[in-house]
Amino acid sequence: MQRHIVFVYLALVLTPHLMSSALAKGVEPRFVIAEPTGAPFPSDLFTVPDVTQITGLRVNLPKPDCSFRPTDCEDIDVLNALDGFNLQPRLSIPFTGPLDVASVTSASVFLLALGPEPRFIGINQAVWDTALASLHVESDRFLAQDARYLLVATDGLRDTAGDPVGTAPFRRFLNAGKTDNDAVKAYRSSLLQALDVLEQNGVSTGRVAAASLFTTQSATAVMEKIRDQVHAAVPPAAEFLLGSGGERTAFPVADVASIAFDRQVGTAPSFQSSALPLNLLMSVPGAVGAIAFGRYASPGYEAPGEFIPPIGTRTGDPVVQEVRDVYFDLFIPAAARPANGWPIVVFGHGRNAVKTDALRVAAKLAQHGMATVAINAVGHGGGALGSYRVNRIDGSVVTLLAGGRGFDQDGNGAIGTSEGFSALPPWRLVQSRDGNRQTAIDAMQLVRVIENGMDIDGDGAPDLDPSRIYFYGGSGGGTWGSLLLALEPDVATGVVTVFGGGLADIARLGAGRPLFGAALGARIPSLLNGGPDPLLPTNPFPFRENLPLRDQPPVVNGIAGSMAIQELIERVEWAMQPGEAVAYASHLRDQPLESVQPKSLLVQFAKGDRQTPNPTTSAFLRAGDLMDRATWFRNDLAIQANPSLPKDPHQFWYNIFTSSAVTAIALQAEEQAAVFLASEGHVTMDPDGAGALFETPIAGPLPEVLSYIP
Repeated sequence: MQRHIVFVYLALVLTPHLMSSALAKGVEPRFVIAEPTGAPFPSDLFTVPDVTQITGLRVNLPKPDCSFRPTDCEDIDVLNALDGFNLQPRLSIPFTGPLDVASVTSASVFLLALGPEPRFIGINQAVWDTALASLHVESDRFLAQDARYLLVATDGLRDTAGDPVGTAPFRRFLNAGKTDNDAVKAYRSSLLQALDVLEQNGVSTGRVAAASLFTTQSATAVMEKIRDQVHAAVPPAAEFLLGSGGERTAFPVADVASIAFDRQVGTAPSFQSSALPLNLLMSVPGAVGAIAFGRYASPGYEAPGEFIPPIGTRTGDPVVQEVRDVYFDLFIPAAARPANGWPIVVFGHGRNAVKTDALRVAAKLAQHGMATVAINAVGHGGGALGSYRVNRIDGSVVTLLAGGRGFDQDGNGAIGTSEGFSALPPWRLVQSRDGNRQTAIDAMQLVRVIENGMDIDGDGAPDLDPSRIYFYGGSGGGTWGSLLLALEPDVATGVVTVFGGGLADIARLGAGRPLFGAALGARIPSLLNGGPDPLLPTNPFPFRENLPLRDQPPVVNGIAGSMAIQELIERVEWAMQPGEAVAYASHLRDQPLESVQPKSLLVQFAKGDRQTPNPTTSAFLRAGDLMDRATWFRNDLAIQANPSLPKDPHQFWYNIFTSSAVTAIALQAEEQAAVFLASEGHVTMDPDGAGALFETPIAGPLPEVLSYIP
């Protein structure tokens, strides 16, 4: 793909027409507006006016035969509740015959961002589908929300005979006479105005073979409304008298012999017992002085089925479905409390993990004078009947609820590690979108609870500094943590690690590929198209999506079923944007949301991460122009020096006490994070100094390949 497209556009304008496009014979873009696959897509032709939305529109896709394709009909119902299209859309153009794929470049197919300062955006990840003679590309950049774009295909596209594609169907649409269809009339008028803007910006409309006009969705609007509701209310104080006999659940570390976690794993009820790894606090001996367990009330916006009901992004009011108790673990430094209380770090654990993972970072943060607080993400931590048993040195035992947020969502009697985090049918397309959003809401409420005074020891004085609240989290925690940082004005500094943008890509490219395949197989009809699976030969649910990674040559697809999978990937991305980190990336620094200041951010990730593949982290960094804030752990070089290190570096940042070499790397990463937070983002140290294992910032282009270590 051509990246420096401005120069190409100049060349395009200056090149003489070899022939009139209107007279060209042979292959032409199709322009049948009755169906999404009949003309360039996305298109505002497939929307309806809706004054309750910021965009003034609502998506209105037609449905297939729902008796044969019920899952697709469910998906379209979800998409039709949105106020615009995907923020990094799959751009599709059908043709009457085959193209020369070498002619598919950012000069022949591109976007024009409309607005006060029009700009060109190129394409990437091109796929030519031979069966339906259709071209599919992805926008080269993440698009702005609530914005209008012109998709343009020019006669720079060539057919297999080398001739430029024709323009007749598109010209017939533009030059058509009067119509009684007001929507088509309005769309045509808007499209002609957009083509005038294209001409004004140096591209002759005589070379336009086909075009469409579309509007992107308002991804952050509902969460901004919820944030404002959270800020407008005064929350009750956090509770610390959670012991079964009303005991205060704050304990000096020196008084604790052990803590048992009885996790509810079934509805019988059944439990699984384990000891909390308190030895992790010894990564910095003596740094943590006390452990406390508390709870607070938080507004729950998810309805049964684990989705947040859609509302008008302009005039709608989010509705609290119920107020829920959220439990937290809190780790207090051993040093004397500062006059304003301890600075506090909100910790975000990963997918399928629990809040006790904060034990892995609490000692390092305490060493730098910061307390750590962690909550379970929605659906995590086992069932609500799970408990902690705090065994004290004097032989007494204090039992309290552990605050599990999972439940038996599928009715099989078991409670999985993250069961309840993702939506059920008919909202399955949103996946974990609203689990991320609700967890970010709970974290915003926690910020309010801290700001209103959190008295841990019961002496009547707040123990945490309300002016110094930070975030530190990884993997799934980095996703909802990015939402928190972009939305919450009172959390100014954050560290996010080993996470990425786009659940569909994270799942299909990484260790979650079998689960993605299982989801394809659960659809009606199934989308599994057989093996051999190109990324995971042992996949029990093999599939072939045949979708190139970024910056790779165009793919000519002849694999049956691949295009349906690609379409589903697009729909998942589209539906999930309001809860995806990548949709909030640009609002962290360059384009902060209203009433929010730019944030100080550090991103840590590692080469060859199998849980969060590198291209997905690159997508987040690219969307936010945050490359200069990224630290890149070179696990390939680390393994060359020590082959015993894990080949999957997903836990490199906090995996302490598994081996001395692994611990040393984790403590270096934690030290960087702690120094960054304690300095409120002013100091970004290189974890290994002049060593080669940590690039701070990443040196060279963002990684766009998987780089898995075999």
